[in-house]
Amino acid sequence: MTSQHRPQFLLVAALATFCLGKPAIATDSYEPNDDPTQATELPNDVTLESWISTPTDIDWYHFEHADPEQRITIELTSLPVDVDYDMQLYFRNAQGQLDLVATAENPANQDEVITGIGPAGHYFLVVYGFESTDFDPVDSYLLHGIYGEAPPVPVVSTSWGKIKASYE
Repeated sequence: MTSQHRPQFLLVAALATFCLGKPAIATDSYEPNDDPTQATELPNDVTLESWISTPTDIDWYHFEHADPEQRITIELTSLPVDVDYDMQLYFRNAQGQLDLVATAENPANQDEVITGIGPAGHYFLVVYGFESTDFDPVDSYLLHGIYGEAPPVPVVSTSWGKIKASYE
């Protein structure tokens, strides 16, 4: 089989799986990230898509927070239906230990949010299913973090019929 035919074959296989009623299992590009030593970087103001795909799967992320005057906000959204995901935020202390600083534990079908002002340093976040039945190998979640200074938002004003944009 030539490489020219492989995409068509994969498409046919995917359609056959769908037609047979078996959902395709998504591939999580951030695995392995099941402990802090394998944590995936959570970039500032970027949304990541991931999955809790098995009963034992947990997802660790990390980021560096440089400015203690700036707010940290982590949002876990677009959760699978009838699945209860929670998250915990940890701070790595001077001894290298992880100190729990915040937990978000809303019921199933509700987004999770952690927000607050914390010291500069290295943070770790874990996303997990509340019960062993809280996972979905097909439907993903979205994770978005803002820490430190967010990109500027233009302030638009009118003057003499013209629109001016400036960044404040």
